[in-house]
Amino acid sequence: MIAVNEITTYQEDHMLWSEATKVIDVPAASAWKSLDPLLMQIIKIPTAGEESVKIVRVEEDAPVTHVGNRIVAKAAMLGGVIKASMSMQVVASEPSRYLGLAIHTYNMHFADIEFRIEAVESACRMSFRQGFRTKKKSATQTGEQIDTKAREMPETARIFNLWVELTKLV
Repeated sequence: MIAVNEITTYQEDHMLWSEATKVIDVPAASAWKSLDPLLMQIIKIPTAGEESVKIVRVEEDAPVTHVGNRIVAKAAMLGGVIKASMSMQVVASEPSRYLGLAIHTYNMHFADIEFRIEAVESACRMSFRQGFRTKKKSATQTGEQIDTKAREMPETARIFNLWVELTKLV
């Protein structure tokens, strides 16, 4: 099921953001519960499969969405030459409402991911946005919308649609 095809792209605070939002006919609790399997899916290295991901928990039984936890894609060879790993660290967590992650590679924080869930009657508004740091200050005003055709980020829609799909399975 495709929940969303269009995304909004804008610049804010030296970040290029891409966002997908839609009211989905699922309980907010299901949207929150589906974040654990979603995070595991989006960090997997396709060629390495399940064993490519490791969770570093701040407490032994803490859920994946606990502040301080890191989800690490174990080192992989890029082009057979460079070993690379990527990690997502939970920097903010308000269960059932908000999850914020910092994305690192080579110990450099290069992106942020946010999931927002808002109950709307028997459904919920689900929002997923990802932001990539820009190297220099842009000429556009903070929060100004950017032409989405010029800066397509189709992975935002794919991740959002996968999240919606997983909410119906939990």
